[in-house]
Amino acid sequence: MTLCTWLRWKGFYGASWQDPALIEGLIASNPDPCWCLKTSEAWGPDERPAEAGACASGRPCFEARRTS
Repeated sequence: MTLCTWLRWKGFYGASWQDPALIEGLIASNPDPCWCLKTSEAWGPDERPAEAGACASGRPCFEARRTS
């Protein structure tokens, strides 16, 4: 799964985007809310939810997270 570069979750702090456990935790039923860095809210610029499963390539605001 490719995550959006604008998606944030408090579990990201201090972790690496390369860590599979981090991504699995984000996708799983997680009680910690996600937010969009573009809006600083629980929804994106298109007013749809900011969630790992919802922030995908079909959305106009989506930007794939670059890994390196």
